[in-house]
Amino acid sequence: MREKPPKIKEVRRHEIVLRTWEDEHLFDSDSHYRYFADDVPTLTSFQRFLTRTFYNPVVPLCAEWQRVGDFDAKELIDAVKKGLDHDDDIIQQWFDGSDVLKLLRKAKNWGDTLLAVEAIGGGHEDTPEVAAYVKRVLPNAG
Repeated sequence: MREKPPKIKEVRRHEIVLRTWEDEHLFDSDSHYRYFADDVPTLTSFQRFLTRTFYNPVVPLCAEWQRVGDFDAKELIDAVKKGLDHDDDIIQQWFDGSDVLKLLRKAKNWGDTLLAVEAIGGGHEDTPEVAAYVKRVLPNAG
C-alpha cells in the first residue's frame, strides 16, 4: 500500500449504534485490512433513541485499519456479495449483481481486479482500458 489508510477519528452516534466500521474492508495487491476501534462509547437507551430522531451528535472514536491477512480474491468477492444483499442501487448502478460478481470473478490478477472495481463504479464509460475489460468479460453488456 502506497499511502497509510485513513483513521476514523469521530463518528455520529448512529454509526456507533450500527457499528458501521465493522463492515468495511480495504484490499491492496498483498493484503486485506479491517477497521478496529478502541474504546467504543457505550450509549444509553435514550441516547440510542435520540440518534434516530433529531439529535445525532459527532463523538470521538479512534479506529484504525489493521492487516488481517493476505489479499484473497474470494474475501473481496464475499465482501461485495454482502454489500449486494443490502444495496440500494449504489453497487448496481451500472451492472446488476450477477454481472458485478462476474467482473470480479474473471479478474486474473490485481490489475484486472482494479479494472473490475473501476468498471463497477462506472469507469467503463470514460476509460478505454476499463471498457475493454468489460467487453471482454461481459460481451453482451450495454
